Amino acid sequence: MYLMDGNSLFLWMFIIFWLGLLILGILLVINYVNGGNEKKSQQILNTRLKNGAIDESENSRLKSISERNKKA
Repeated sequence: MYLMDGNSLFLWMFIIFWLGLLILGILLVINYVNGGNEKKSQQILNTRLKNGAIDESENSRLKSISERNKKA
């Protein structure tokens, strides 16, 4: 059952490491393409404004905070 004279543990750790990096890379690309959390925060603010949970001034204030955080 041993591959390469007993070094199969290293081989499996190597394979799992590179598969993990590949999956992480794919997730990061998907997040970048979808716009990350910026779109989600804007959608949440727009929904809260439509539902009447916040008014126009609060919406403007929260959007400016969101844009400031995006630049930092």
